Amino acid sequence: LHLFAAQGRLYRFGQDLRMRLQSLEHRLFVDTYFAEAFQKLGQAKPAAVGFDVMHAEPSRLGSQDDQALALAIARANYPIVFPVEAAPLLFDRNPSAAGAVKPLAIFTQNPAVSLGHVNLIVDRDGIARRFPTGVLFEEDDTFRYPFASELVRRAGRTVPDDVRGNELLNIAYAAPAGSVRRIPF
Repeated sequence: LHLFAAQGRLYRFGQDLRMRLQSLEHRLFVDTYFAEAFQKLGQAKPAAVGFDVMHAEPSRLGSQDDQALALAIARANYPIVFPVEAAPLLFDRNPSAAGAVKPLAIFTQNPAVSLGHVNLIVDRDGIARRFPTGVLFEEDDTFRYPFASELVRRAGRTVPDDVRGNELLNIAYAAPAGSVRRIPF
């Protein structure tokens, strides 16, 4: 679970959110909680917010829960980036997708919302070392940048040229394997 905001630089709001979710496990993935977080983020006036939760299925608590989140998104005074996943990711000439796993339309129909792809290339040994710098989604003929690049772009910053094409980039690791803390949920 990641919730990011960009304001001159990227801030990570995930730690506070994660601690609160761990203390309120029964509320995990409740859209009304995310709606509250979006409202509070609006007070900070972020340049953009990346919401790395797919929301491809309706809330288990019913449509009122989804409506609360959709209303908070509609009231947001900043751009919001949701994830989209190419399913499957194809490599004929350039990375493309015949289908997609994406958030429900109730969340993405707002012009403040855009999508950034979250596809990684997993090698035969199970390690992700590369990612496509862009994916063409054939269902709506839309080219999508990687999630982080789209967040930077929506925050009004320049995306480096090497992350704006349709090729594969290697992931530059800054630490040894196993040093990134993972928190299952």
